[in-house]
Amino acid sequence: MTRSRWLTPPLLCAALASVQLSATLARADEPIARRQTWTGNVTFFATGAPLAVDGPDMGEEVDAVAQPASVTITSGDIPEGSLLEAGFLYWGGSIAEDGCGGATVDDEVTFTPPGGQPTAVIAEECYCSTAGAMSYDIQVCRAEISDLIGELNGDYTVSDFDVLIENMETNNASFSVVLVHGNEFLPPRRVALYDGLQTMSMDTTAELTLALDELDVDDPAEGDLTWYVLEGDVNGSMFEQVSVMGSPGNQSAVLEGPLNPPDNPMNHSINTTTPPQADAIGVDIDRFAVDDALTPGDAAVEVTYSAGFDKWWIAYNIVGINVYQAVFLSKSTKEWALQDDVDGDGAPSPGDTVRYTIRFENSGTASAPLVVQDSRPAEAASWAVIADGGVTPSEMGDTFVFDAYDLAPGEAAQIVIDVVVGDVPDLTEMVNVASYDAGSDGDAGEIAAPPVVIRVDGDGDTVYDSDDNCPNAPNDDQADADDDGIGDACDDDATTGDPTDATTDPSTTAGSSSGDAGSDTGAGSETDPTTTTASGGGDSDSASNTFGDTDTAGEDSDGCGCASGGEGAPALALLLALAGLVRRRR
Repeated sequence: MTRSRWLTPPLLCAALASVQLSATLARADEPIARRQTWTGNVTFFATGAPLAVDGPDMGEEVDAVAQPASVTITSGDIPEGSLLEAGFLYWGGSIAEDGCGGATVDDEVTFTPPGGQPTAVIAEECYCSTAGAMSYDIQVCRAEISDLIGELNGDYTVSDFDVLIENMETNNASFSVVLVHGNEFLPPRRVALYDGLQTMSMDTTAELTLALDELDVDDPAEGDLTWYVLEGDVNGSMFEQVSVMGSPGNQSAVLEGPLNPPDNPMNHSINTTTPPQADAIGVDIDRFAVDDALTPGDAAVEVTYSAGFDKWWIAYNIVGINVYQAVFLSKSTKEWALQDDVDGDGAPSPGDTVRYTIRFENSGTASAPLVVQDSRPAEAASWAVIADGGVTPSEMGDTFVFDAYDLAPGEAAQIVIDVVVGDVPDLTEMVNVASYDAGSDGDAGEIAAPPVVIRVDGDGDTVYDSDDNCPNAPNDDQADADDDGIGDACDDDATTGDPTDATTDPSTTAGSSSGDAGSDTGAGSETDPTTTTASGGGDSDSASNTFGDTDTAGEDSDGCGCASGGEGAPALALLLALAGLVRRRR
């Protein structure tokens, strides 16, 4: 869907100048660059689907939009129990020629995640290329969708992509989903996502090399790669190629598979679906193992794309390599327990001692120096280290620093800290977070304990303050004769009430009538069953509806000054009738 943007006249001239400049800059491709990396017990899965197909003429080019389109991810793709680290949606294709001025780039589509509802998704980044053509431009957009995904497995659906489909050999439209996910059973891995929009052809960029460095490749050496390419088979098998090389081992491999010949890997295939697709005209999303190019101890991996005599556009390249690395996030924990219950109420309270136990376990494949920091909670009256796990802590202000643990794979260290709870209000939540950093040989992050909910019984009557109708006066029976929410022990106006105080119509809606200026209701008035009384104060959208007649006898609303129910009613009715006649004559 293409969104309209309106500019006020004072901004229009400046905007036109800006558009003219950006259009000039946008003619060049957006270089493929590394956008984000992840390390730890993580990996990725990427797949997608065409949004346009070869329809009525059954030729070799797309001629019909096919939206909505869906792709299914199963537990065979992402194991149950995996946790999402990041999710991205890409959509790309041919659009009306505009010199990449921006008017035809569609930066918004409708996305439906597994088990979710259709949602308008707006791109964080869009790249545009004039594609070396006079009749169309090519676009690719990216949006992070992590917050929209509840279930990893299921159907991912995209629609409302405004594309140019005119039965030409380079027309195309598609989408791809990239999911980076973690699981404690995964080996340590480094995952890197590269994206942009690079036209690959002899006339533009004939060859492109992407490098992933700062590695220490594991033994056995394993890794894989997935690309998202637009178009993909303009000229068939024409000496295109994708190769991978590790260094300093200098092993290399040309990527190929059952659907992807070594000299024609971009051949409108998607091998990450079940079953794989060999006729996804206009798009290639393919995954390959790169083990043959890796040697244990390699520090870098290079991926080289060669266009040959073909023409296609690289949208992203994502690669994951198993590495020697210490990993602490997956199996490390932080818990708390009530160590000393001074008041014996079974809940953390001021004066009680809460014990935090922090356990760091290296679930990786390498040792690393682990530095741990734990900051004193604001609710603590005092705190002390009970067990240091073999590293004597230092204090930096209100923070304990443990520098450093040397933990081999499978080893663990445990820290125990006692916190005495200070004077805080009832239901205060005490939060404690430990941060850790394993340097260049491992991961870094934070581990938080569940919040400690502090309960306070200020008057000692066994009822916590937030639940106590007299928090400053002991009254374990919580007696409240007049049922006004204030206990008898602290209610100066406690009474059992007088049944003769008021006469209430059986259909009366409980509540009070306001006598403020502008109110349509008051003592002695009858309320129309459909009357809607807006709540006062500010521009609130809320309103209360009063249903049924309310007739209060013998009472005046505060500040109303009106006569009571039986007084002056005939005169009032006559005046209202006359007022109605006057209005009808106008």
